[in-house]
Amino acid sequence: MCGTNQFVIMMNGGKGRGLRSKGDKIYLSNMRFTKRTNIVMIIAGVLLLPVFLLSVAVVLGSMIPSPAQRALPATATHVQEYYDSDLFSGDYTRFIKARIPEKEVAIFANKMGVSERYSARKHANLPVVIPSGDAPWWNPWNPTTRLEGALFSCPPGKDKSVVALYSNGYLYYCEYKW
Repeated sequence: MCGTNQFVIMMNGGKGRGLRSKGDKIYLSNMRFTKRTNIVMIIAGVLLLPVFLLSVAVVLGSMIPSPAQRALPATATHVQEYYDSDLFSGDYTRFIKARIPEKEVAIFANKMGVSERYSARKHANLPVVIPSGDAPWWNPWNPTTRLEGALFSCPPGKDKSVVALYSNGYLYYCEYKW
């Protein structure tokens, strides 16, 4: 039969229960595929494959800790992370809040490439941005705490700022790319 695909289950020589069989084959159905059907199936596959792959990436991305979270010391507790991104532009915001000993902040910051201390006089012209974000637990500043003395990185030409701040027993880490 030209243009017909038969879907067959191969059995080990036995008769099927209630299904028509010929020897060791059970025929489930005969479906006739035309050129139009084949084209529609190819287009549907091309359109659905990226959606499926994106879904897998989102699920895996939510299960695998971020590089910043993996860089936290083993003693870190009360770890919270917020991540928001624009899939098309590449812009993103990542907040991490964790209780760690103050002596381990420099080690974490070094792993994340954040090594310079912020000074308002020296760095006032840099676009060091700390967005407020949608995470209700993200509030590293009380009225007396500002960026002064925080570890930061703002590479020229990268449209990105990274800040690590220690306040009230917590590390506050922010990556912001615009």
